[in-house]
Amino acid sequence: MFKYISEILSQFTRTQRIMALLMVLTTITIISLAPSLISSITMDRQELDNKITKQTERISLLENLIDTLDQKVRDGQRSCTQELFQRESEFIKMLDEIRAEAYKCKSVDKSPKMLVIDDGYDEELMSRMKSETKPETKTDISPILRKIDKMKREIKKN
Repeated sequence: MFKYISEILSQFTRTQRIMALLMVLTTITIISLAPSLISSITMDRQELDNKITKQTERISLLENLIDTLDQKVRDGQRSCTQELFQRESEFIKMLDEIRAEAYKCKSVDKSPKMLVIDDGYDEELMSRMKSETKPETKTDISPILRKIDKMKREIKKN
């Protein structure tokens, strides 16, 4: 086999032999240096495992943080909703109290309607009628009550 290589090389010119020699040397250099070059550029298995472990731990910590913050947001929303509901209930209670007070103030004219016939003057009858009947004023608060009811409906709707 080497005999054939020498015959092949003898047919090359001097520049071709130098070029072939350079190619062989370059190939040998690449083959011998490539593994150390590649190992210096790439990470070994242990380094990759460590990096993956650190990233996994960080992901877990961030997921826990997200869960914690999400729970805080939900708790905040819940407490805000409860406060709004409580305030609404207090407002409706105040409106009910105003309504009850308005019903207490509501008065009706209970004085009897008298027809006075001017055929004679009876002083005793007139004085007795004056003492028995006390005229009451009529207060109409129905518009106020309607407005209160409308406010309650609006509050409940919203």
